[in-house]
Amino acid sequence: MIEFINGEYINKDEASIIKQVLKTKFVGDINIEGNLMWNLFNQKPKLMSFVDVKSLQIPNYDKVYFYLERQDKMYKTEYSNILKYVEDLEPWEEIDGYIFDHNYNWVIAITHEDNQILVIGL
Repeated sequence: MIEFINGEYINKDEASIIKQVLKTKFVGDINIEGNLMWNLFNQKPKLMSFVDVKSLQIPNYDKVYFYLERQDKMYKTEYSNILKYVEDLEPWEEIDGYIFDHNYNWVIAITHEDNQILVIGL
């Protein structure tokens, strides 16, 4: 899979704190070991196509977080950079990634399941 390069890399310590808050908000206090976070969302997400997600009106933030769960890497970047990255993936490249705001009001999960996109809070 191509490396995501259009964002500010968040170091492991800071990312760990951010992930814990994200998990608490959208999954809860259950142990997710061995599961992907989107499999255990505590709210029913909307299922959207990539085309629909591209046209979402994201609240006016300079930057959003982008967490690649399989790679365990997190970035702070612009929404458009993430959309371009996902668009450029080859059909056989799988992603389990999360886009979310710094207030944890919403999350977009891009899954490896036929690139299904799950949205909570938007």
